[in-house]
Amino acid sequence: KGRWKVDFSSGFFILVGSEEFLGKTYYWKNFDRKADQNADPSLDSTSRKIVATDRGSRLQLGIGGLAHLYKTGEGKYRPGISMGVSTSSEFKDLNFHVGPSLLIGNPDRLIVSVGLTLKSSSILDRQLQEGVYYAEHYSPDEIPTVPKFPLAGGFVSITYNLTKFKSE
Repeated sequence: KGRWKVDFSSGFFILVGSEEFLGKTYYWKNFDRKADQNADPSLDSTSRKIVATDRGSRLQLGIGGLAHLYKTGEGKYRPGISMGVSTSSEFKDLNFHVGPSLLIGNPDRLIVSVGLTLKSSSILDRQLQEGVYYAEHYSPDEIPTVPKFPLAGGFVSITYNLTKFKSE
């Protein structure tokens, strides 16, 4: 009682943040004279522009684990500090998390945490711009993106205690 302890947990994460933080997906959209009547007259059917897919949400789901530092004591509720990592559905990047948490239960624990997330996201290469028309034969078929780290956002997680360290 009254000592500091570290527990580990794994579970689900919800990441929140800007569109840049969550990551954009790009595609080419061919020029359509009917849809863009005010466009430059020199544009033709071989012109195309980069368009970002509409995410429709400012949330991203993930799965991961956290380490929780807290003071031992009586009762079922204990505040703590958490840090850890998660990954999203593509399993290609790690998201780094830190923030306060509430440990619920004894000895099995459900942990609710919130805080700061730092992650890497793909952004459009500086040589290209969204919404600008390019001639098809001068533009690459694969839209070039580069990773940008760190981008800051937030997280909420619900995790369950995996391992408990017991002192004898």
